[in-house]
Amino acid sequence: MTQSTLKKLVEQSYNNDQLDEKTVDQIATHLSRKDLKNFIKLLRANESKKEVYVTSAEKLQESEVKKIQSLFPTKHLVLSVDSSMISGIKIVENDEEYEINLNRTFHDIISFLSKND
Repeated sequence: MTQSTLKKLVEQSYNNDQLDEKTVDQIATHLSRKDLKNFIKLLRANESKKEVYVTSAEKLQESEVKKIQSLFPTKHLVLSVDSSMISGIKIVENDEEYEINLNRTFHDIISFLSKND
């Protein structure tokens, strides 16, 4: 099956901009193993375009979440906490990554000072 055919099947897997589980099941039962792998890969890629991943050092307050959501009004926010960040936030949308991280800043300063010592 061609890539363009699989892309059309991915488009047909949605109902009102939501992934339709029944349609996906029907499509999946008629695909070969190789085509099924490609279909799933395309579905995941399509779903990731609709999401923005937000990682912070601690749980964000509701007002902070609303501010971030206002920047990406048509996307679903996926929130996670990474305590190793110390302080800061990382936002990933498709291939774009925005990060403000105190831990990284400390390491950059130490690295800079070590090189110029």
